[in-house]
Amino acid sequence: MNKLFSLNSLLYIVMLALVTTSSLNIYKIKKRLKDIECESKAVASSNEVKVNSFSNPSTSYLFIGDNTGIANLNHDLKILFNTQDITIGYNLMIGNGWENSLSDLMLTFVKPGDKVVDLGANYGTHTLRLAKKINSDGKLQEKLFAFEANPKVFGLLKRSVELNGLNNIVKIFNQLITDQDNQEYLFTYSDEFNTGGAKITPTTNSSYVHNLDKFVKLSSSKLDDAIPAGTKINFMKLDIEGAEFLALNGATRVLEESKDEIVILLEWNYPLLKDAVENLNTLTQKYDFKVWMIRDGVPQALTELDKLENFIGDIIISKKEITS
Repeated sequence: MNKLFSLNSLLYIVMLALVTTSSLNIYKIKKRLKDIECESKAVASSNEVKVNSFSNPSTSYLFIGDNTGIANLNHDLKILFNTQDITIGYNLMIGNGWENSLSDLMLTFVKPGDKVVDLGANYGTHTLRLAKKINSDGKLQEKLFAFEANPKVFGLLKRSVELNGLNNIVKIFNQLITDQDNQEYLFTYSDEFNTGGAKITPTTNSSYVHNLDKFVKLSSSKLDDAIPAGTKINFMKLDIEGAEFLALNGATRVLEESKDEIVILLEWNYPLLKDAVENLNTLTQKYDFKVWMIRDGVPQALTELDKLENFIGDIIISKKEITS
């Protein structure tokens, strides 16, 4: 499979990724990825390669057809992704993984047997690693609840969970999680730019215009209805493009049952979060939570929430003491 990539091909991709992402450079990256995809497809077809046989750690990825690739994730895990995706998919394609330091930090918050929620699981870069660690207690029971609203990405997540033998402990939901049940939303996404950058808006907003190129109508659910009563969650990750507090507002029972043990890692994209500081202040006061900013992979205690204005990154929310 080394024929899939020449050294020049890999260097060419890296060089393009490092330059300013102007529309011309994005075009060049997509064109080069398409060329490599065609080369991979030809090799895969001629050798009748199957997904389960992909185990060579020296090969970045393998094209398996239908705009789908399979890559190694953290050596002993395999992950499927969309080869047209030039953000997460692109990084998986060239062997970089995705948010590796953040994943490493998440793993420090869980132990074997813990219960985990992953909201905005995408392809499963964090889901799979978390599931592997909490599954090391050997008990075959649902321990991780993963949610991905994008129907196409959900299909790849489902296959990756099954491929890694984690389907007995990971329960996956193709659901849009907000603070209400059965509200219809317009879910916009892109296959070719960033599958993790999807957005939602109530379909009543007829004037809504978005630069993403595809959409589906989805009905919302609440986390309280998806997670069985009495399930104490030890760790929750939220990365749902500005809808994080909508999801938390629909998880009052889960938070009440889990408040003493839970560690919440939340993507803080200030421009996308409506009334962000106010919502966070309400949450911390209600459950006596503290807040940490993550800078350079290290949690830093935060006493003044106003410092989060205009911050883009990740924060930790918990009653427990978080150490660096």
